[in-house]
Amino acid sequence: MKLHRVVVLVSLSLVLGLGVAAPVVAQGPPVLQVFLVEVAPKDVDGYMAQLKEAQTIVGKLGLSGFRVFQSTAAGPQTGSIIISVESKDMMDLAKNQAKLQADPGWRNWVAKSQKSGLGTIVSNSLMVEQTARTK
Repeated sequence: MKLHRVVVLVSLSLVLGLGVAAPVVAQGPPVLQVFLVEVAPKDVDGYMAQLKEAQTIVGKLGLSGFRVFQSTAAGPQTGSIIISVESKDMMDLAKNQAKLQADPGWRNWVAKSQKSGLGTIVSNSLMVEQTARTK
């Protein structure tokens, strides 16, 4: 069965137990954390429902930058789901991850998400914006 690929950028490393050690840089450029997750077509709706729950928890904690997209013209990647969470810098990323780890609702969501088996992380990337270097 062909699997949809889902690009997930969120603190899903915490969601799925794959914490990322990020060097801490004060007042650095914005950062994004990106995850590529495989989800079977039959499981996409359930996975999206899980992400909706995650988005609610993230919002209640006062964290922003959580966005969900679906590609519509991407060749074999058409249908992929892209989830992004942007942090102001590495310090902000570390602070947000600590806030999530300390929240019981988030920890319960992580456990439930892992148990469901709806998605498999294929890759995990942390990206640092370089736009200022191109001006």
